[in-house]
Amino acid sequence: MNRYGQWIVAVFVGMLALTALEGEVHAQEDGAATADAPSVAGTSIGGFFGYDLDFEEPLLGADARVGFDIPDVAPGFGLAVNPALSFYLVSGGTFLQVDANVLAQFALDNGIIPYGGLGLAITHTSDDFDSNTEVQFNLLVAGATIPIEDAISAFAQMRLTRHSFSDMGFSISVTALTLMGGVSFGI
Repeated sequence: MNRYGQWIVAVFVGMLALTALEGEVHAQEDGAATADAPSVAGTSIGGFFGYDLDFEEPLLGADARVGFDIPDVAPGFGLAVNPALSFYLVSGGTFLQVDANVLAQFALDNGIIPYGGLGLAITHTSDDFDSNTEVQFNLLVAGATIPIEDAISAFAQMRLTRHSFSDMGFSISVTALTLMGGVSFGI
């Protein structure tokens, strides 16, 4: 990993630690537990930045989530539909990834919501000579959402995507790990 990648990983880990601390302080200020079970229901949109550790490329993106409570499974448990768009900042071409993920979410009493799931990804790559669109698999999407204010949350996540590319009769497969952090706004 190059120096730029190491810097991005350090910022990602620092942001995760600071947002977790902020979530804990926020929960203490509000009185940690309430009589009602925590909820994952709601809709949010937001943006993120990240770094792909395998392609060694930074990325920017947009993220949306629609969450549903499923209290019959466990208090605070629910599912979320999570579409996202990632624009990799590559030189000499274009690399886009459109995701459709399903996330299992677990709302904690302090407001933090850990999640994990999987999904499909459609990638589009192009340069001066070739253009390629493929269906890929997000083998794992995992992270946590941490409340900052009433309708504002920070999130940090990792995404493990299985990429398969075909070029000139050859097939190439890569499993890429991407670290991302961002802010979402409840709507």
